[in-house]
Formats: sequence, C-alpha cells, structure tokens
Amino acid sequence: MEAGRVHLGSEQDVVIARLVGEIDLGNADLVEREITGSLSNVPRALVVDLTETSYLDSAGIRLIFGLAERLSRRGQELRLVVPDGAPIERVLVLTNVGEVASFDRTVADALARSSDTG
Repeated sequence: MEAGRVHLGSEQDVVIARLVGEIDLGNADLVEREITGSLSNVPRALVVDLTETSYLDSAGIRLIFGLAERLSRRGQELRLVVPDGAPIERVLVLTNVGEVASFDRTVADALARSSDTG
C-alpha cells in the first residue's frame, strides 16, 4: 500500500494534479493543501489525474467535492481523469462525484475538453 502523493504541473492554462497511491484520512488534508496552493485565479481548469490512485476513502471524496466547490466559486472547471477499469471508478460513481466534476479517460482528453469550454 502506497501513501498518496501529488505531482503538480500545468499545460496550456490548466493545472494538472496527478494523485498517486492511496488518498485517505491520513493524507487528504495535505493533498488538498498542496493542490490548492498551486491554484490561482488564472487557470481555467484543474485536471485531477486519478490514473495511479489505488484507493480513495471518504476523506478523498470530500477532497474532490471541496475542490469542486472552490473552483466553481472562481468560475473554474474541475475535470477528473479516471481510466476504464480504474480501482476507484466505482466509489466515484456511487458517491455522485459526476455531479460536480467531469470525467475523462485520459489527461489529453481532459485538456482538449477543458479548452473546448474555455
């Protein structure tokens, strides 16, 4: 079991946060601080890449809902990258995360779609 890590970057005018490992009660607050510390009012979107996220508990789900709320207030978009068959896909569907964030299968898809809306 790998503790969660965040790799931050940007492309076009979109912040990309790649979450690796487990995002849970023990690290969700730190992950959120790292992501929000990289956000300003400039990017049009945040893409959270969950491709390498192996586990997401309720604290991780709260993190996503919190990011969605913060971005919505700023007029920015939240896109989640969730590949087919990802271990966390079911929990995202069951918790209705799709109501606050758009799902894409790849980072390239997320970047293309965020530019379509911006």
